Amino acid sequence: MRAAERVSGFWVLVCLPVQVASAQSPCARLTCATAPDDAMRRLRMEVTPGSPAFDVRWAWHDVATAQPVAAPQHERVAGALTERRLHVPFSSGALTLEHVDGAGACHFQGTLTTTNGRPQPASCWRDPPRGRYRYDAATGTCRDSAGVTGWNARRLEVLLETGEGECVDFAASGLRTLNHLGTFVTLTGWNLKGSRLMGLALTYVLLLDATLQGADLMGLTTFYHCLAGRTDAHSKAPKECAVKGAGVRCGDSCEF
Repeated sequence: MRAAERVSGFWVLVCLPVQVASAQSPCARLTCATAPDDAMRRLRMEVTPGSPAFDVRWAWHDVATAQPVAAPQHERVAGALTERRLHVPFSSGALTLEHVDGAGACHFQGTLTTTNGRPQPASCWRDPPRGRYRYDAATGTCRDSAGVTGWNARRLEVLLETGEGECVDFAASGLRTLNHLGTFVTLTGWNLKGSRLMGLALTYVLLLDATLQGADLMGLTTFYHCLAGRTDAHSKAPKECAVKGAGVRCGDSCEF
């Protein structure tokens, strides 16, 4: 800011400091995750975009235990964020992602390229993704705000990180398995209202305390598994499942 001040009969131009508000990105903090690698590890990362550097906190986690396999890391990196693209380089690789249309201002998906491995599917988001369609308990269908029926698509890394699978069509989403190793994985409290699990392999998976109202559990491939949760009159379960009241329990490993 400039102001004029009269000194000894002369006008002197004085420059005063000005507080300038920085433009705040709507993506002030992002949660990022990858799909499991061949060793059933997945990356979990928190990204805070900034200028001139991004603040990045990350760690590899074991899918079976959900615990870090090494000490969490904290770095300041030269990342890039636009409306359409997010790039986050760090010491073990780089996230390169594109904006997902129709999923909000701050939802990106793409790949993680590591320094010593093949690319892995990756996603980042500000708010937990929920999807266009929600379960309607009155009709047993999935509908959007206009009443149109349909199903959501969901990537594996988002599902594992959030447990949010309402109205997800697993086959259409390309979700074939939740575990490709012979070690049990426990997944608790998932929201699977109105979801269609046909074609999904539940092998060495304990899917417990799930919300299964309106879920279609037919057509699963199973081996060493337990599927248990709350159902309603619209839920569909194989005949070998034990249905009691508003609950269902299926599998050969429920005593595990």
